[in-house]
Amino acid sequence: MFAYLREEIGDVVKEKTLKRFCDESPGMIKWLEKHGARFKGALSPYKTSYPNTQHYLYFSGSEKAYPYSSVAKPAPRGHRMVYDGFPGAGIAKALLDGARRLGVQIVPPSKVEKILLAKDGSVRGVEYLTLANSASKLAKHEKLTRRALNYQITLPPIAGWLHNRASKNI
Repeated sequence: MFAYLREEIGDVVKEKTLKRFCDESPGMIKWLEKHGARFKGALSPYKTSYPNTQHYLYFSGSEKAYPYSSVAKPAPRGHRMVYDGFPGAGIAKALLDGARRLGVQIVPPSKVEKILLAKDGSVRGVEYLTLANSASKLAKHEKLTRRALNYQITLPPIAGWLHNRASKNI
């Protein structure tokens, strides 16, 4: 994977960072699965930038094309989570459900400002801001967040602007 990605992206990412990504990515899939995400190995039989819900593994770049195929054996490296909607929402849901199973207290709508780590690197808590118990502020936040989701794919700058406005309410 490293040889292919180095050829594909050039020097856009530092070698040390790319090496760490390649070395740790299999463990990240296992970590996501441990926390509720599901993946399948059904390979897409055609070239696609993103497979449909019948296929979950795909060639995500130019692995089969020259010069990339000359530096690394082509292999499908793209993974799509098993989920009926947008997979990003599925991963978020799996991680949220996993956190709840671990006893994490969820306080919506809140914004995490800082992650607090124990000496061993595990998370021991967070510092966060949350909406005061104000029905009008909560309603405004929900309205802006809902509108932002409508533009997430088609107009990301507008979605970002709406998310920023919603966050200022917190």
